[in-house]
Amino acid sequence: MVSKIFVSSPVCIFALYFTLLSNDVSAQNITCYKCSSSPNNTDCSDPLGINVATISCDGSLNYCTKVTYKTQNVMVTSRGCDAITSDTCASINATLASNYTGLSDFSCLTCSTDLCNSSIVFGVPLITIVATLLFVRFL
Repeated sequence: MVSKIFVSSPVCIFALYFTLLSNDVSAQNITCYKCSSSPNNTDCSDPLGINVATISCDGSLNYCTKVTYKTQNVMVTSRGCDAITSDTCASINATLASNYTGLSDFSCLTCSTDLCNSSIVFGVPLITIVATLLFVRFL
């Protein structure tokens, strides 16, 4: 009986459709914030400035990243696109460590929805949460 209710309920079908749609990033290029902070440019730091550029990432670069680290007592934030593998953040850390002495406070966050690298915390798209709540409500 539950499966019959699920299939026949337009709200459940709508919720499921948008849940799947909001998580499908392979169909199109993802858009990410692209910037790097410096002592003279703090727009890339948190909170993100209003003049930060965006970029439509190449098809193979399907995730947004936000990397923060400290070098020479200066906090640096970098945002952009990357291809995610099991060791993406470790690879970024190794590259930075080989180029900057005294690298510390390394943080690497990845996400897969448009402009998701804007804040400290990456989360589930709002549409996914709403669709899931509607799905559960009408079961």
